[in-house]
Amino acid sequence: MDGFGDLENLFDTLIEFQNILDGGGKGLFTPSVKIQESKDNFIISISAPGQSKEIFDVSVENGIITIKADVKEKNDFMESFSKSYRLPSNANVDSISADYKDGILKTTISKKIGETSKKVNIS
Repeated sequence: MDGFGDLENLFDTLIEFQNILDGGGKGLFTPSVKIQESKDNFIISISAPGQSKEIFDVSVENGIITIKADVKEKNDFMESFSKSYRLPSNANVDSISADYKDGILKTTISKKIGETSKKVNIS
């Protein structure tokens, strides 16, 4: 079983749940989220053109990564965005980086080295 496949299903469930909590995701600031896996990393990309890196906060606690943003809209209205995802067991929480460039917040979570699945023979 692919750990990221399970992670992707969990992400979909969390996104649906968060959208319900957010009132259906109908707010003014509802950036799109893209989750990818490469050989060495998990990558969470959030599209937020026209914003600055200062609006974002990325944190990890107990294996859950949370990405938050607070955007000041017209008439001093504050719009908030928050997404949380449980990281797979092979995510290296000590090696996470985030970069905001060209309107995309890209959060990269390295995989633990040497973590592979293994079939166990039953004797």
